[in-house]
Amino acid sequence: MPGFTGGSRRAIVVIALVALVLRLAFVIARDRPPVSDEVDYHRLAWTLATTGRYSDEGVPTAYRSIGYPAFVAAIYSVAGPRPEAVHAAQAVLDAGSAVLLFAIAGGGTLGLLAALFWALFPAAILYTDLLMPETAFTACLLAAACLTRRAFPVTAGGALALGLCLGAATLIRPAALLLVGALPVAAHLARTAIPRPAPILAGLLLVVAPWLARNAIVLHYPGLVTSTGVNLLIGKHPHATGGYSPNVPKAMIPPPGPEAQRDLASMGSAFAYIGHEPGRAAVVGFAGLAQLFGSETGMTVWAFHPHPTDPSTRLRQKIRSLPWWIHAPVSGATLAFLLLGTLGLARMRRGPTLTWFLALFGTLASIHFAFYGGSRYHFPLMPFFVLFTAALVATWPESLRPPGRARALAVLVAWAGLLGIWAGEAAILFRA
Repeated sequence: MPGFTGGSRRAIVVIALVALVLRLAFVIARDRPPVSDEVDYHRLAWTLATTGRYSDEGVPTAYRSIGYPAFVAAIYSVAGPRPEAVHAAQAVLDAGSAVLLFAIAGGGTLGLLAALFWALFPAAILYTDLLMPETAFTACLLAAACLTRRAFPVTAGGALALGLCLGAATLIRPAALLLVGALPVAAHLARTAIPRPAPILAGLLLVVAPWLARNAIVLHYPGLVTSTGVNLLIGKHPHATGGYSPNVPKAMIPPPGPEAQRDLASMGSAFAYIGHEPGRAAVVGFAGLAQLFGSETGMTVWAFHPHPTDPSTRLRQKIRSLPWWIHAPVSGATLAFLLLGTLGLARMRRGPTLTWFLALFGTLASIHFAFYGGSRYHFPLMPFFVLFTAALVATWPESLRPPGRARALAVLVAWAGLLGIWAGEAAILFRA
């Protein structure tokens, strides 16, 4: 292909090495213990690595899907219970994501720009140093998108490989399962050919079926996780804000019992509230969408604050305690890519890349409207915003021309929404 010349290949190797060095340097320079969800992933992974059983304190569990703990356990089985070894592996994985972006873009100047932007993207560097599934999940999605970078439908073998990637992503974050239905819808909206469903489903089931069978046999619950109802209840109750709101009224919390029963009971409690207060549930849902596209301040606290989970200090105080030169590059780069990427999106031609973005965007928006939002959940979308930004820069100065009246209006509406979300958040967090 014209975009994959010898010069481009040498350049992408250099960019991948730059990405890797930046991430490894960040990991090596820091010494922070796991906190919050990281503690759970560490414990589950070490138990899996040492006993071969997926359990929490001796009790079989499916509260968190097995994908990411299994990834961590594979590293622990070689390196011991060292989160920094996982961070180093994630640095390699995320440098690979830069290469995948290069391939998805078709190589050439556009591919090199997209890879370079991702290599330097502060949030991507930050996430490699967290014992969290975002880096691995995003890499799986990019690998799946790379398989269809030329056109839908792919060959039967390619569709099977696509299903395997989606299966791996589903075991990391069950939300990826919805992409199986979202991709045909997005393909219709983007006016591209619909992917072959049968081999994709076959590949996905090859990966996911053993986990479903295990849950059915061990927990008598043939679902991907036993936390769906819990998370729905956290997002839909009288004190919900659209973000993570664990202050659920005691009357709505199911009594102690097996995970599966509590999950079903929590789901019933949340649905009862939604049925009783549909208007407020919808308002909270839109608040969840706003938080989905908010700033990186929460994750910045998680990564840089000495005591990010200390209950004696409010999140607002923790955010304000960090210096501006930490917030500015992390959140500033994200906002720049969101704004410029939206403009680049308005100029995108129909094709597989647009299809993937629409499918992923629709999936994440639906899930976080129904459950709750948070800035970390927009991370899988960021490679696409980076790619759209690169497309804008690669076509400069032609990209200065308006993309058409309807698309220009859509961009302005999106910009107004994003800036409104970020301005409102800043006013709450940083006002005197």
